[in-house]
Amino acid sequence: MEAQVMEGQVINQASNESLTGEVIQANSAPAKRDFSMFFLAVSGTVAINMPNGKPMMYEGKQVTVDVYGPGSLQHIKATEFIQNEATKRILIAAGNTDVKEDPDADVKYLLAITRSINNFPYEGGAKAIYSEPRLNYIAHQVRAYVGRAGNFFEDADVEQSYMLSN
Repeated sequence: MEAQVMEGQVINQASNESLTGEVIQANSAPAKRDFSMFFLAVSGTVAINMPNGKPMMYEGKQVTVDVYGPGSLQHIKATEFIQNEATKRILIAAGNTDVKEDPDADVKYLLAITRSINNFPYEGGAKAIYSEPRLNYIAHQVRAYVGRAGNFFEDADVEQSYMLSN
């Protein structure tokens, strides 16, 4: 008896059975497999803390920021934008006068990856929050959260419409 490998299983050609006894149909299409449990979620929620480590509360509610994660098209585009800005800074430092730096690049990046800011009705919204130096701890926490892929994995509610596979 000769064995061959077919679709990740060892097949006994004489009986068309896998080594586990499962009957394999010759010329059958491979079964559709679900890999969604390995996907990153499109978004996550950052619970904002004050610089002293205590939860940031406004009118009795925790301030949170819903962000797009590394598995989203929004985050991929924002990352490409901020990397282009970093390249510009390198070129400028090297003496290239034809390149202009965007002084609001960091704020634009944060806005692009922010879905919403919750329970903090700051006048001017997210742009004003990210532009205010005295609130920079919010931006720092958003960047730190988004930088850790694990924040978008466990118990993730994957939205297929935003995934790269579409």
